[in-house]
Amino acid sequence: MQWWSGKVRKRWALCWNTAAAAWCPLPFPARTLFDFERYIRRWVYLPERGLRGATLITGRGCPFSCTFCQPTLRTLFGPVLRRRSPENVVEELRQLKKDHRIDAVFFHDDTFTLDQAWLQRFCTLATPLELLWGCNSRVDTLDSEAVAMMHSAGLRKVHLGIESIVPAVRNGLYKKGISNRQIRSALACLHERGIATLGFFMLGGPGESEAEQEATIDFACRSTLFEASFSLTTPFPGTVLHDLARNQALELHQDFTRYNYYASTGYRRPAEHHRLRRRQLGALLRFYSAPARLSYLFDHLRTREGAIDLTRKLLRHLT
Repeated sequence: MQWWSGKVRKRWALCWNTAAAAWCPLPFPARTLFDFERYIRRWVYLPERGLRGATLITGRGCPFSCTFCQPTLRTLFGPVLRRRSPENVVEELRQLKKDHRIDAVFFHDDTFTLDQAWLQRFCTLATPLELLWGCNSRVDTLDSEAVAMMHSAGLRKVHLGIESIVPAVRNGLYKKGISNRQIRSALACLHERGIATLGFFMLGGPGESEAEQEATIDFACRSTLFEASFSLTTPFPGTVLHDLARNQALELHQDFTRYNYYASTGYRRPAEHHRLRRRQLGALLRFYSAPARLSYLFDHLRTREGAIDLTRKLLRHLT
């Protein structure tokens, strides 16, 4: 039967899986099977210290086409975002608060703020729990109204994938699909509400010039970002970026332990790698030594947990 093949079969399977997830949701993680108290002691996602925190995922999948992720994410999770209901998520939060005295949580979804109707329902249900929380987001899903709503529901930190301030790199090479205006608008909305922001940036993409890298670093250092991560652009196998690197005849390591975007790119370019590493470490030093961020360092160093967290962040860029 020809109609049963190809796209029809895939769409039917997607509908069936979505319906089945709604009727028979998976049980919550069995956190008692490991030392959850130790996990809580190491949890440091929000600026406030001394919180008892946990991490959650409310959905799987990403509809965007960034070249450093896709088509790997679609292969793993399917072509659409599959989401737990707000009621189901809030019930897990309620259980965490009751059983483990949790007062904070970080949502590790690729883009927690993608579905505005879902987000509004979640905020309405989560507000009475009085939990503080953070999430990953995209700048084109944030406006003043959404930020105000989430802040009232407990939002205190947002991670943003900015990648580059140069549109030709960000949207041409990485296919991010966001504008500089949206970046600045989102940062302004979050800063106005006192929400801490972490910006993810990538340095050393195929064809990216040193001047373009410096423009990105300069933007990050001058911005209102609370934290910044300057990763080395790494063409992971299976991604569009990896295929692009191969098409440009760029030599890649076959040893996959070299694919570590904190300290190694996966390219066989020793001289360029050393220059890029110096620029990356220089960017981190320049960003965190700015007067506006000295309080970030002091806040980490005044507690044992904060000092451990800062050391861990530093070591991953040096090893």
